[in-house]
Amino acid sequence: MTVSDNFDSSQLFLFSNIPVDVVAEILAWVPPRSLIALRLVSKAFALCILENFGRFIPQTQRHYKKSKDPTEWEEIVFMLPEPFQSAACKFVFENVSQLLWRVPSRYFDENAVPCQFPAIPASLGLIQSLTVLQLNHCGMTGTIPLTLYDLLQLRVLDLESNKLTGTLNARVGKMTNLEWLLISDNKISGYIPKEIGYCVSLQTFKARSNYLSGTIPAEIGQCVNLVRFSISGNKIGGRFPPQIFSCSKLEYFSATDNEFSGSIPLEIRNCNALVTFHISRNKHKLHLPPELRELRIFRNAESCCIHV
Repeated sequence: MTVSDNFDSSQLFLFSNIPVDVVAEILAWVPPRSLIALRLVSKAFALCILENFGRFIPQTQRHYKKSKDPTEWEEIVFMLPEPFQSAACKFVFENVSQLLWRVPSRYFDENAVPCQFPAIPASLGLIQSLTVLQLNHCGMTGTIPLTLYDLLQLRVLDLESNKLTGTLNARVGKMTNLEWLLISDNKISGYIPKEIGYCVSLQTFKARSNYLSGTIPAEIGQCVNLVRFSISGNKIGGRFPPQIFSCSKLEYFSATDNEFSGSIPLEIRNCNALVTFHISRNKHKLHLPPELRELRIFRNAESCCIHV
């Protein structure tokens, strides 16, 4: 059953005399793409589809299993107007904790169609049960929807390797359960918001290869669980804030290819767990105080482009 230009409008009259429950049961047998196309036939069809959305979800989707390939059903639903997306979140994803999407393998075929997700669906912010949202390598454009910052149970937000623009919004500070924030390899600009300091559970922050500017906010020092911090390949400058080195669990720090200047803070001695400290290829030569020269991570200061 498909929608065609020769659709007989008299058929609508026949359907109008059938109880909605029966119509919904009939439509449940229609392939997803044809079913969604039927919403354009009339407002009555659109309303019937919207109000009975749960009946049209394939059995394989009703018990959602995490997958790295979006299903055909998901691709269709998240291209629809917001009311249909909201219905999908209610009937399909209501209790889902992990949503893991990547570009389906079929998209790497040279004859395949482009990825069907041109932007991050704002309606994903309605899935309050989410703890993991992985949308890396999906070819997505546009900005990070503000609704994603309402996912207060989220522990992992992975948006790496897309074509996202815009900024990292200050609302990120509401996500106090967030442990992994991954936005590397995009086109995100603006500053790292100081509100990131409220993300007290944050363990990994990766934002390399973007267009970030400004400075590292001192508030990052409030992220006492921080283990990995990577901002290489941006336009961030100024001095390293001493506060970040009060994060005693910090193991990995990478800030190459930026515009930092000044001295390495003495507070870095507090980072007993620090094993990797990459700060080469910065715009300015960085100074290493004598008190720090014996630290293991600075034994090859020349390779770090540090002035001793």
